[in-house]
Amino acid sequence: SWVGIVTFDSSAIIRTHLKIVDSEAVRKELINYLPTSAGGGTNICSGVRSAFQVLRGDDGVTNGDEIVVLTDGEDGSISYCFEEVRQSGAIVHTIALGPSAAKELGQLSNMTDGLQFSATDNVDENGLVDAFTGLVSGNGDINQQSIQLESSGKRIGSNSWLNGTVVIDKTVGNDTFFVMTWESVIPSILVLDPRG
Repeated sequence: SWVGIVTFDSSAIIRTHLKIVDSEAVRKELINYLPTSAGGGTNICSGVRSAFQVLRGDDGVTNGDEIVVLTDGEDGSISYCFEEVRQSGAIVHTIALGPSAAKELGQLSNMTDGLQFSATDNVDENGLVDAFTGLVSGNGDINQQSIQLESSGKRIGSNSWLNGTVVIDKTVGNDTFFVMTWESVIPSILVLDPRG
């Protein structure tokens, strides 16, 4: 996979042009380009136009390329770039973070056959994890796709624990993995096979 990163508020900044993700070192480098806070308004068209510029870096076109837009969506001017998005041939996936996204944000996904998700930034909800899981599971070779069996989130206090059961049969049990997230202190995690 090739990945580039653009951040935007009232204007866009290309953080990195396309890089092939072929090692853990590249993944860590890309993580360093991700923003840790937001502010300064929302101009989604500016972000999308810069993303087009990045995507043209491999073969000069955007047709068939994919963009993931993660935003609060509080932008009344999204429709200004609808025609440019339509003509690009790119697929735009949107993740609305928070409850105040403009309805036009979903139209970006709909007009390009992209996926759309919504999430909150509450630590005990899994909206962002579920959105990115949905994006990954829908792409590529069907035999290599991940299938999400369950998603749950809960805030637990100090010296408390979360207990749950996930049923896995032989049709989905190959290469099973669990994703755990936490806010501050790394928890002790124990996963048991029913046979011990």
